[in-house]
Amino acid sequence: MRLLHSHVRIICLAVACTTLLNTSSAQQAKDEQPVRDYFKFDEIPAYFPWSDVMARLDNVAIRFKNAPADQNLYLIAYAGSRACIGEADRLNRRAKTYLVTTRGISSTRVVLMDGGYLSKPTLDVWILPSYLSPSAMPNLDRRLMRVRNCGKRAPKHRRA
Repeated sequence: MRLLHSHVRIICLAVACTTLLNTSSAQQAKDEQPVRDYFKFDEIPAYFPWSDVMARLDNVAIRFKNAPADQNLYLIAYAGSRACIGEADRLNRRAKTYLVTTRGISSTRVVLMDGGYLSKPTLDVWILPSYLSPSAMPNLDRRLMRVRNCGKRAPKHRRA
């Protein structure tokens, strides 16, 4: 009987040690796995004041400067339901110009995309490796949109 108890204790001790070793090796393997930063970083409403948009882009720039060199910054601009011609392109160019000139992001690492139309004008910001590309997800059909020409009109010449 005494021999049986000693074998049970040894077996329990061996199981406990094995469990501890497996737990620590699993934790170590978890710590060694590379962190994948493939994500949509921000969704910036473009109808915010430009100062608020710049503050959000500052956060993007800080995060992107710490990103690996093989990653790109994808800006997907969506025009609103009451859109002007070229609204998404203007939003994209303005955001890229701010990131490149003010925040020092390399222009070759910023990719612009026209996302189509959403109910509100929006700028999606993705940080992805260069071999991946996000897909735009518009929720309004272009055929149902009434795009306006909001550009400045040439002044009419008056006769004297």
